[in-house]
Amino acid sequence: SELAAELKKLEFDLKELKDNLTVKETELNTITEQNKMLKREIESKTKSDEPVVVLLEASKAAERAALMKVGYLTEETDKSNRRAARKAAEAATAMLSNNGKYSDKTIPFDIAIGSPKWENIDDDDDDDPLKKKNNMLRKI
Repeated sequence: SELAAELKKLEFDLKELKDNLTVKETELNTITEQNKMLKREIESKTKSDEPVVVLLEASKAAERAALMKVGYLTEETDKSNRRAARKAAEAATAMLSNNGKYSDKTIPFDIAIGSPKWENIDDDDDDDPLKKKNNMLRKI
């Protein structure tokens, strides 16, 4: 009778373990199905996001190209501004060196004042009286 009671107890434990195993298998199947559904959902979202990603990458490339172009244009503008400022300074220097009268001659900045090249700049033929006379006759 003791053995019979222990046998019944073991049979009850075995049935309980089988029921527990069935519940666990059902939970496993449910979770596996949920995982499959989530994977399919992720794949479909990834596929639908691909055009967006391509567009995003293209817009980033266009932005980089635009920034490079802006940098180039800024550099060109700076060069142009420097050239204009240099020409204005040369014109001002020419005017100042010609007693306030504008001259078509420009004096480059690489000639030092007082150098032999500087001295030769003011050697105009305008001081020639014959030339002045001819110019006056042309005006009349």
